[in-house]
Amino acid sequence: MKRFALLLFLIFNSCLGEDQLNLKPVTVAEFREFIEDSNYMTDAEKYGWSIVQTDAFNYKIVEEQIGKNLME
Repeated sequence: MKRFALLLFLIFNSCLGEDQLNLKPVTVAEFREFIEDSNYMTDAEKYGWSIVQTDAFNYKIVEEQIGKNLME
């Protein structure tokens, strides 16, 4: 499994140019400001549901949790 993950990582990184790799984490406040400034709508808002990755292998479907802390 580790080899597969490494292979995917290498393929992903080799497909991107250096200018596309400037990813950085953002705070909730920064994301909220981005949403308000750009009127961006997340897929969860568009479709009314989303998938949350709970760990490396498991996912959970979340529906209509607007304004709720999903970590609870």
